[in-house]
Amino acid sequence: MEFSFGLMGFLVVFPLIVAAALLFVRQEGPRRVIVCVSGVAIALASVVLVVMNLGASCTLFAFESMAIDFICTGISVAIAAVIVWFAVRYKNLWAAVLAGVQVVGTLILEFMFSHGIEVPYSLYFDSLSLLMTFIIGVVGSGICIYALGYMEDFQAHEPEGAPDRRPMFFALMFVFLSAMYVIVFSNNMEWMFTGWEVTTLCSFLLIGYTRTEEAIANAFRQIIMNLAGGLGFLVALWCCALTVGTF
Repeated sequence: MEFSFGLMGFLVVFPLIVAAALLFVRQEGPRRVIVCVSGVAIALASVVLVVMNLGASCTLFAFESMAIDFICTGISVAIAAVIVWFAVRYKNLWAAVLAGVQVVGTLILEFMFSHGIEVPYSLYFDSLSLLMTFIIGVVGSGICIYALGYMEDFQAHEPEGAPDRRPMFFALMFVFLSAMYVIVFSNNMEWMFTGWEVTTLCSFLLIGYTRTEEAIANAFRQIIMNLAGGLGFLVALWCCALTVGTF
């Protein structure tokens, strides 16, 4: 089980390291190497985890950290700030309001309702988690690798002198993978909620990547729907904290 726990940690942390590296790589050759090698490594680690635990029942891992709870709260505040900044820039009132309501609700949850709630077994996997691990690892990594050619062609058709924003694009793709693993491995619903928020922001930025009027409109349509869903998730967390005292 220790090896499985290590693989879970690798699948969450490694894509974040890759994302950070890709932000500083502007040459096509090195970017291709990093994305391809990292994508294959993530896919193989996912397959190994699945194969090692085929037929396993729900497996819990003792991992509890108050520091991670505060990190999750900080991420929520940062995500709300980014959304509000874009909402003000593009004059979208609903996105700003929903992001503000969600971050206030998150702070109330963390500092008033969930204070003292511990989740000793914060990580787990079961059959559904393993199925999703396989899909994220194989399909998600495949998408990242396929996007290399797609984005090279896209950049070639950009106006002359247009900035190359592909480092941010591929960084977002790998952050998205990490957040998806957080969602499927979290037995702590606060951590799962943070993973949800990260995928929401990544989707928003990827949908609006071209910055055309249509892309921006679709990006805000997505963020408003996801923020509304996130508020429902947050209400559920409030109910869990107040009625059953556990996440």
